[in-house]
Amino acid sequence: DRIKRRGVGGTVQVVVDPIFEAGVALAHTLVDTWNAQGVLDAARSITGTSYGVFANVRTVERLILGAGLHYAQEHNLKVDITGRLNDQRSHLLAFGAAQYAVWDQLFIKGVLAYANAHFNPESDPPPITEFRNKSLSFRLRFMYLF
Repeated sequence: DRIKRRGVGGTVQVVVDPIFEAGVALAHTLVDTWNAQGVLDAARSITGTSYGVFANVRTVERLILGAGLHYAQEHNLKVDITGRLNDQRSHLLAFGAAQYAVWDQLFIKGVLAYANAHFNPESDPPPITEFRNKSLSFRLRFMYLF
């Protein structure tokens, strides 16, 4: 097998210390795979795109609020019998967070997150079917600095 990978990506981040920070990122990739006979393996060759954004802001002296979103999607080059549809995969992740400094050494942070993974094998015949996997979570972190 022979694999050729190429892509490009970039990030821009702005920080206004200690009040605000935000960023945005974008990436794009192409992966082509050939089998031992030199024939393109369309099911293992993909095109993918990923992007994300986040922001944090200090609302009052000891409270920081933040939010972010990341989305990634890819599709392979294998098409169905109509020659139009190919396998689709995507993942979305979003979060919101709040961090409070009780003293200069004790920090309490809560994060609420949502995830949604999607797989749609349109180029493959049944019994493979489209499915989603969703998740909602919350975590609470206590950090004490010595």
